[in-house]
Amino acid sequence: MKKLTLYSLYLMVFWFVLFFINRLFFVYYQQPIGNKIKNNADIVKAFYYGFPLDLAVAIIFILLPLLFANLFFVLQNKIYKKVALALVLFFLLLYVGVGLADAGLYKEWNAKINMQALAHFKNPSEVFKTISTKLLLLFVFLLTIIIAPFYYFYKKKIHPTLHFDGITSMKKRVSFGLLFFILSTGLAIIGIRGGIFNIPINQSIAYFSNDPMANDLAVNPFYSIIQDFDIKSKLPDSSVYKITSNELAALNIKPDFTISKDSTIPILNTQRPNIVYIF
Repeated sequence: MKKLTLYSLYLMVFWFVLFFINRLFFVYYQQPIGNKIKNNADIVKAFYYGFPLDLAVAIIFILLPLLFANLFFVLQNKIYKKVALALVLFFLLLYVGVGLADAGLYKEWNAKINMQALAHFKNPSEVFKTISTKLLLLFVFLLTIIIAPFYYFYKKKIHPTLHFDGITSMKKRVSFGLLFFILSTGLAIIGIRGGIFNIPINQSIAYFSNDPMANDLAVNPFYSIIQDFDIKSKLPDSSVYKITSNELAALNIKPDFTISKDSTIPILNTQRPNIVYIF
């Protein structure tokens, strides 16, 4: 359990360092940033206020590698260790790709990456037609130079901490593995929810400034996509709506607009002023 605990802590620090680098890149890419975030202190605060969302995303990225690391200790089969390595690489590619796309889209749209942006990839050929070769090469270059050192560091420094601890009894390994699984899963649920309160966290917990960009800087881009996907997946499709003819619809709503006595007090001389109130 000691080795698994250390592995978990190392992975946590690993992801937080990556999140920090991603925010630095986001700030740099949005230059000039002075007309978007008036108070420079808000840039620094964004790194702090984004912590709860960063913690939730880090736990999400840690869970699967940690599960296979646990299986590696219990079953002592190196295939599980290799799977953990592959998963870390996959999440690295996923997060850095999302982070770079988020910075690029924000410069164009002034909005975080969301499902609307990802919907364009239903037609990837159209997407690549609109992206210049220079921008595509820049994306690949940045993806490589960010992922390569992180992956190298993980493979050389963190992954080797997963090695057999000398416990030969299968019964003990299963007992320790099961105990670690229960404890880590429980703590993971609490971390992802943002505590044991009735209402789980959402990205608004990172909002702290009057400048929208400072708030967007604090929000982890991967968390932004998760929440947006969760919201849009709960929206009803067209099948829940009852479609009727215009004539029948007019008859249905006519009583709502029928006034038996007009008690409105006129305050204008014009009988039909061109004024619309929207609530």
